[in-house]
Amino acid sequence: MMIRFYQKNRERSVYSRLILVLVLIVGLFLGKAAWNAYGEMTQTRREAKRTEDEFKALSIRGEALAADIERLKTEEGVEKEIRKRFSVAKEGEYVAVIVDSSKEKAPEIIPEEKGFFGKFFDKIKSLF
Repeated sequence: MMIRFYQKNRERSVYSRLILVLVLIVGLFLGKAAWNAYGEMTQTRREAKRTEDEFKALSIRGEALAADIERLKTEEGVEKEIRKRFSVAKEGEYVAVIVDSSKEKAPEIIPEEKGFFGKFFDKIKSLF
């Protein structure tokens, strides 16, 4: 009788360990799946934020383009755009070009003075 008790107890111990190992394996798989789902969720949130920002920027640009189109529908708007882009004038008008003198001027190139031998070699080079 005692032997049967120990055998049953051993079987239960083996089964409980086996079940414990299976539960741990399933737990690891579920944990990995949850971690992957969390990573995908954060990436999706970042992408949604980026897309939303891009949409706002494109909306603002669209509004600006619509305003430009409305402006270009008038004759005055077309004339202003042509004058701005091509620096042209109507007949009888003059175009004044204003140069900013405060900008830094290009340095003057001062020719290097050549000595006796420099002049001598230049004359020899000019012969050939």
